[in-house]
Amino acid sequence: MSSPISPSVSSSAPPSVSPLVSIIINNYNYEQFLPDAIASALNQTYPHLEVIAVDDGSTDRSRAVIEQYGDRIIAIFQANGKQGATFNSGFAASKGDIIVFLDADDYLFPEAIERVVAAWRPGLAKVHYRLQVVDTVGEPLGNTFPPTGCNLDQGDLWQFILEKGGYTSVSTSGNALSRTALAQVMPIPDAYRTTADDYLSYQIPFYGEVVAI
Repeated sequence: MSSPISPSVSSSAPPSVSPLVSIIINNYNYEQFLPDAIASALNQTYPHLEVIAVDDGSTDRSRAVIEQYGDRIIAIFQANGKQGATFNSGFAASKGDIIVFLDADDYLFPEAIERVVAAWRPGLAKVHYRLQVVDTVGEPLGNTFPPTGCNLDQGDLWQFILEKGGYTSVSTSGNALSRTALAQVMPIPDAYRTTADDYLSYQIPFYGEVVAI
């Protein structure tokens, strides 16, 4: 199911020193959604970014889809190693100060990265944002994840996580992560190869503040 990023803050100009943002698309047999994911990354209003597509041993036409973008993106093709392996490969190839892991069946609204950068400040571990849920042809289904009545948590959350065992967050594509924080927890251990997004969700807040937009 495709679920585009939908930050709910007004757009503003990025800082005078613009951070490089890496959008890492993780894909396995999603050739029908992959063009929308890649196009949404390439068509961001924020210009200082790189797009990396990691194909995790797909058996459909995903490779052909990725290859048609040529040097507009960085392409990585690997044997199937599950989500954790795609995150590790993409992060190792990236150079961005801010990292967005974008599931191949999701896509970004054009101003998503611009709004993330506008909210970014030193000391943050991540910025997270609500996702709008759509069907397989991109039509909104009228709901979001998490639901609009459920506020995303923010601030220094590490102690809250220790006390409560979790916090209100969002799945993979709803997070922009600090490279500095990621460097503390990557590579993702093989034990979390199928739950890499959960691993990062719980680890990252221990390395800086979280902001919700």
